[in-house]
Amino acid sequence: MTAATYNYFIRVDISFVTVTTAGAQATATYKLINKTMKDDVAGYLYWPILKSVGQITRAAGDPLPVVSIGGFTVTNTIGSFGANRKFSDIFQRYTPIEQDVVIYIGEVDNDSDSVSSWTTIAKGKCTGYQ
Repeated sequence: MTAATYNYFIRVDISFVTVTTAGAQATATYKLINKTMKDDVAGYLYWPILKSVGQITRAAGDPLPVVSIGGFTVTNTIGSFGANRKFSDIFQRYTPIEQDVVIYIGEVDNDSDSVSSWTTIAKGKCTGYQ
């Protein structure tokens, strides 16, 4: 029997959209994680700037319970999102409002820092940011 490792990675995928001058929409999805991870098998770029994920709960819905997410916090300092950049720089061209947000968890062995599979724990739409 294999014991739980309690070594978890939390990931938030957040989509952004912008409207170009021609009226077409351009989209981008950023994958934010809570700690540095080895190169992923799928070749995705993960940004290790996720500081916390707010409470994820089930709330009364109509007719079934719905998942409610309080929010998440990222490191927004210069240099955290590339050379001389911070995460909030993308808000100059993109907006996350009414775009998808998916939260995942990945458990790894204590001697590893590479996630082989992610489990979705919540999905929703962004309603605001600050």
